[in-house]
Amino acid sequence: GFAANDRLQVWISTDCAETFDVLWDMQGTSLHTAGVSDALFVPGASDWETTMIDLSDYIGQEVNVQFKAITDWGNNCWLDNINLTRITSTRELLELTGFEMFPNPADAQMTVRFNLEQTTQMEVGVYNALGQRVQTVATENFAAGRHTLEVNTADLSEGVYFLRLRNADRETSQRFIVNH
Repeated sequence: GFAANDRLQVWISTDCAETFDVLWDMQGTSLHTAGVSDALFVPGASDWETTMIDLSDYIGQEVNVQFKAITDWGNNCWLDNINLTRITSTRELLELTGFEMFPNPADAQMTVRFNLEQTTQMEVGVYNALGQRVQTVATENFAAGRHTLEVNTADLSEGVYFLRLRNADRETSQRFIVNH
């Protein structure tokens, strides 16, 4: 938990850390991922939150990124699994209508439903936060219409994952959490 004015900022520099600009700024209750506590806070699996910050304005530039925690004597501020990645694909997003993924967080199984406008060969997979495929759900020719897939999450460790649906030239991914 945090006191009302605890703050976390992400700063960026394009001039070898001579000057920095605020890229992201969150404070107070907007920063909370669990209830406020006077006791030493150590996050559990369900207390983590994934935040993505768009760095596309800085493509082709060398940057320095700085994380700044500003305390108001609240509780601990935890950061984990910080990934800076570049876009390696110019694939367009795969457009699905009626997309549903539940329950989220998932325990042993998750249901995925979606509609396709036309028949397409598609791969559906589960990827970890590092972008590594940890499970192939389906690789098949999906007919136009409504589809329901069951994803076995029982053997996945607790954490954040991405369900990726991909055909020859388009893809989309949705974040989900496994919490046993």
